[in-house]
Amino acid sequence: MEDGRHILVVTFPGQGHINPSLQFAKRVVKMGVKVTFLTALSAVNRIPKTAVFPRGLSFSGFANAFVDGWTSGTCFETFMAEMKKCGSEAVEKHITSSAEKGQPVIHVVYTILVPWVGQVANALHVPSTSLWIQPATLLDIYYYYFHGYGDIIGSKINDPSWSIDLPGLPRLTGRDLPSFLSSSNPYDFALPLFKQHFESRDEETKLRILVNSFDALEPEALRAIEKLDLVAVGPFIPSAFLDGKDSNAKKWKDLAKEAAKEGGSSDKNLKDFLNEILAD
Repeated sequence: MEDGRHILVVTFPGQGHINPSLQFAKRVVKMGVKVTFLTALSAVNRIPKTAVFPRGLSFSGFANAFVDGWTSGTCFETFMAEMKKCGSEAVEKHITSSAEKGQPVIHVVYTILVPWVGQVANALHVPSTSLWIQPATLLDIYYYYFHGYGDIIGSKINDPSWSIDLPGLPRLTGRDLPSFLSSSNPYDFALPLFKQHFESRDEETKLRILVNSFDALEPEALRAIEKLDLVAVGPFIPSAFLDGKDSNAKKWKDLAKEAAKEGGSSDKNLKDFLNEILAD
C-alpha cells in the first residue's frame, strides 16, 4: 500500500502476547498493508536493535509509570489501570494525529487483556477487530464460562472425577480447562479482563474474531458458537518452528505450513479480511 493508510495493531506488553501479534503484523505487511505496532514502551525497548522487520511495519510505544514493565512484585490491578489510562491516550493520539497527517488508520486490531482499545477506536469511528492469540478451543471455553457455565465450572474444576460437555467441544475434565478459571489459581485476577473483553463486544449480533489457529486443526471449535464468527488466520509462529524436525508433530506442522503458505486456508482468510477492510 503506497498511500498512508494503515492498520494499528495493539497488544498487551507480555512476551506471550507480543510474539504472536508481531507474527500477525508481519504477515499483514507482507500482503502489502502497512502496520503500526503499538504497545507499552517497556516492551518496545526490549526488541533487539539488530532485529530486521519487513518494510511497512513500524513500532510505537507509550510510556507509563512502570518503566520496567510487569514484574512479579507489581500490583496487577494498578498495572492494568495504568495500561488502560496511558494506552487509551496513545491509541486516541495515534488515530487522530495519523488522520491529520493524511495517513489514516483504517482498522484497529487488538489482542486479549486490552478490551478498551476497541472502545477507543469505536468512539473515534474507526472499525476494530479482536485478535485471539490462543487456540479457538480456549476462546470457546472462556465464552461458555461467561455465558451460563461459570458456576458449574467454578465449583467443579478442581474435582478430578468431574467432566463437562460444552456445545461443539469434546468432553473436558478440570485439567483440560484454563487454570484462570480456578478460584485457587493465583492469576485468577485476569478473569474480569476476559469478561470485559466479551462484554464490550456482546452488543454485536455476529462477532468476528481473528484466531491463532487454522481450519484443519480446529474445525469444530471454530464453528462451535453461533454468535461468533471465528476466522482462522494462524498459526502465528515463526516459519523456523515449522521445519518438521520433530517427527511426533510433523503431521500438524505440515498442515500448519499448508494453511499459512500462499493460497492456504489461513492465507486466504487473512487476505479476505484485508480486502474487506480496504474496500470500506
